[in-house]
Amino acid sequence: MKTNQTIMKNRIKYLILLTNALFFTVLNGQNKSNKSYSGNFEGGTAIYSYYENNDYVRIYDGNFSYEGIVKNYEGLKFHITGNFIDNFRNGKWIFEIKNYKSPIFHILTGQQTSQLKLLYNMSVNSGLASNEEIKALQMILKNGSIKEFKTYNYILEGEYKVGRLDGKWIFKIASSGGYGKYGILTDEQNPTITSLANFKDNHLIGDFLFKINEKTFVKGQFNSNGQMTGKWISCWYTGENNFENICEYENGELNNLIVRNTSTGEILSRNINTENKGRKTMKDVLSFWLQIKNVDDFNGIPISKRNYMYKIDKGILKPEHNYIF
Repeated sequence: MKTNQTIMKNRIKYLILLTNALFFTVLNGQNKSNKSYSGNFEGGTAIYSYYENNDYVRIYDGNFSYEGIVKNYEGLKFHITGNFIDNFRNGKWIFEIKNYKSPIFHILTGQQTSQLKLLYNMSVNSGLASNEEIKALQMILKNGSIKEFKTYNYILEGEYKVGRLDGKWIFKIASSGGYGKYGILTDEQNPTITSLANFKDNHLIGDFLFKINEKTFVKGQFNSNGQMTGKWISCWYTGENNFENICEYENGELNNLIVRNTSTGEILSRNINTENKGRKTMKDVLSFWLQIKNVDDFNGIPISKRNYMYKIDKGILKPEHNYIF
């Protein structure tokens, strides 16, 4: 748990950084001669404004836009638009993924191909799979990809203040299609994934929500110091049974925990050391926002768990965290 003294030190460092950035801007404002770049950048293409410092290093300053491919997916592209001030992200930024054709194919990784081959061999040897199911698996293995969506729209938007997350951030995924019987892509609309998070000086504050579907979500709140506080609820389901994990925090410390089957009313645990899917989901959704897990490469990570604000690390100060799940 962070102490108030540590939090105060971090905020003082931030104020010094902000003051220096503003002073540098004023001091060099008359000498800056911004130029524009358009071309290859970080595996995609970018258009941005910059100037060079006395050491001939490019300092990003002004509008920035980027377009790149989405790893392991065919039919998707992602776009970034925002603004820099003296090498720091500042103001509103939008990170968006859209399909440019349909259907959208998920290209299998080596590990996924190995797992699918194992499933195929088991299906053939057991004699339990139908000819149609076996043919569908054969086609997927032959192509090295699987149809995953018909349409896809991912948007993440919010504000930065001199490289730090600040204000309300919104995340939303709307998609259609899914892997149906015999490898046929369905037309149905998938549940919309939504998340709302509030930041102040790179710390989560206030209400938090991450909703995967009607039965799977996490909601809670942070105090003004960025510490988890009050009641945090994680819900999930298995088959016909719905479950709920209730954690009660005070200034970042976990004091009480209840795990229950809300379908039957059975209390499953009151032990704060109990590990369950609800606590794992809490960590996963907070990891999405704070990059608690090290994500150097998006290969093998489901697209819904990829936070594209971290895809390019230019101009961002990584959020701080010290949470007890």
